[in-house]
This record gives sequence, C-alpha cells and structure tokens, in this order.
Amino acid sequence: MIYCSAEAAMLTPEEVERLDQLPDAAFTVAPEVECALIDNHGGMHVGLAQSQDHTFDDQTHWWLRWADAGLRAWSHEAICPAERGQEMCQLPSDHVGEHHWF
Repeated sequence: MIYCSAEAAMLTPEEVERLDQLPDAAFTVAPEVECALIDNHGGMHVGLAQSQDHTFDDQTHWWLRWADAGLRAWSHEAICPAERGQEMCQLPSDHVGEHHWF
C-alpha cells in the first residue's frame, strides 16, 4: 500500500509545546505530522499528532486534519476498531480508504 505523498503539516512551536505537556502524553511530539491515509485519498489529510493514554481503555487521540489550501482542524475520534489478526488499524474511526495496520 502506498501512503499519502502530500507534504506534511507543520506544527507551530506552541502546538508542539501544548501537545507535549498534555497529562498522560504517549510520546514526544514531532514538529510535522504526516498524512496516514492512502495516496490519492479523498477529503482532508489526517495524521496523529499525540495520544493521551489515561488508562488502557481510556485514551484521547489528537488528530490533525488539513487540506492543501491551508485549512486545518483538530479532532478527537477514537481509533478505528478494525483488526486483522493481532494488528489494529491506526487511523481515526471515520477514516476514508484502506486501513493502516500496525
């Protein structure tokens, strides 16, 4: 599968700091967010900027959605519930196109 070849979205220093300082932050935030959808997908690009792992079953995901025209929006959808063996889709629950397995 070929993933989206769009240019990554750059986070502002303020966004990086805010996401890094969230309670229960799962990882250190990178200054750019790559689109995790398949290449030539419809709609906005989407990538995971941060997760908060409160407990095993209680997580908040910080998805950045953006368009090539500069439109940006934050959302908090759950992870897609699709599974393939022991792999789980790592996209938001409302994603378009194929699943992204990990």
